Amino acid sequence: MAVVLCLTALHAFPLLAGPVPKPWSEHGPLTVSENHHYLVHRDGTPFVWLGDTAWVLHENISREDAVAYLDDAAAEGFTLVQLMSVNGWALSDLRNHYGDMPYIDENPWQLNPPYWEHLGWVIDQAAERGLYVLLVYGSPGRKDEKVPFVHTPAEAYKYGRAIGAFLGDKPGLIWGGGIDVNPDNQRSVSEMGSDGWPAMAEGVADGVNGEDSFDGKADYGTTLMTYHPSGGSITTTWFHDAPWLDFHGAQIGLSGDDIVSKFRAAWELPDPKPVVNLEPWYEGCTWKSPPVNDWECRTQAYQSLFAGACGYTYGGDLVYAFDSPGDEFSRRWREGLEAPGRCQMRHVRELLESRPILEREPNLPIVVASDGGGHESGLPTERIAASGSLTKGWAWIYSPQGRSFTVDLAQFARVPARATWFDPRTGERRSAGRVPGGGQAEFDPPGDPAPGNEWALMLGQRRQ
Repeated sequence: MAVVLCLTALHAFPLLAGPVPKPWSEHGPLTVSENHHYLVHRDGTPFVWLGDTAWVLHENISREDAVAYLDDAAAEGFTLVQLMSVNGWALSDLRNHYGDMPYIDENPWQLNPPYWEHLGWVIDQAAERGLYVLLVYGSPGRKDEKVPFVHTPAEAYKYGRAIGAFLGDKPGLIWGGGIDVNPDNQRSVSEMGSDGWPAMAEGVADGVNGEDSFDGKADYGTTLMTYHPSGGSITTTWFHDAPWLDFHGAQIGLSGDDIVSKFRAAWELPDPKPVVNLEPWYEGCTWKSPPVNDWECRTQAYQSLFAGACGYTYGGDLVYAFDSPGDEFSRRWREGLEAPGRCQMRHVRELLESRPILEREPNLPIVVASDGGGHESGLPTERIAASGSLTKGWAWIYSPQGRSFTVDLAQFARVPARATWFDPRTGERRSAGRVPGGGQAEFDPPGDPAPGNEWALMLGQRRQ
């Protein structure tokens, strides 16, 4: 099978050709940065979370096709792929491509080895390409997922311990509780209740560590964990102080949600934790009318990251379910690899890596006026977001529709000398001229203001 990669020679990330450097081997496992806002490796190297949604990669397609997808994800510059352990919505009878059921006798803590060995193989193949995997493992906690579920926190612990023990040796694995559900949703969460999620996390950690004692305690130093809530939510509502949760999970799209304000509020919390936008709107999703386009996907990404998220995961409607027989919306996953928004995500990473990540702060109060409502008013798709370092003399300002705005340069410790327009569609840069010293300056992005004509202004003293 031939897979067409949406690459350009200028911006392509390396294809797999021989051994690929493993970030966890070169820089150590992931942990939380000293300022509690970013994910870094043990040696301090920042981690750019740019994810691709592949929920049922290990269930619906062959190993050959899974390798083709992973090759493509790595070549497109993604650093991580997201999987769900068992997907009742995607599989008509829970059997994977090779006919293996996930559980023995429909008992969630009696894992059927062939199913989980194949999942482990997919995780290993991702690792061979330098890709991390976020595994959202909480399906037995949802009674409406059409899968066997646990009834008590003790059963949740046993399930968590079983998968922790089975997959705990995977160095590029990140753990995610929940499964598109808020922890206190009584209609969807099983009889284990909200207490079942911490019990499940404790079980995962104990399984990884070779322990077996459901006592409310575990060594979470060997696991990196988050939680996958339902739409419009961030886990700051429930788990901000939870010892097992290393970083917050969010599911924030443009459907009436104010991305800028929500991620700003999470950043400003006392004793903060990093936040990742795990599941925004899917490009091309047919349950939105009209379907979500590439501009909306880009807007979600740049607003999230400029407003306080440390990571962003793209989702494509044609890809995530890999032609699932149980999902009427998803089909033709190979075509989805070429979706324009997916191919443009690499430019987000290029921009983030162009400046020191750990010195960047979100929500800079430097935009004093705009014809699109600025960052405090207007529609979600009009919100301007600014990020950077005032003390270091640089900033990025994202205008979703290419509307003009005025910047207060007096707030910079060193007035930026250069201004550059960055095109999120192509990654191309063009000069915006020199910046006047001090005071305020108005910037008018190229082209006429309109949805799809977004630009990011790069202000900085060095050539960018």
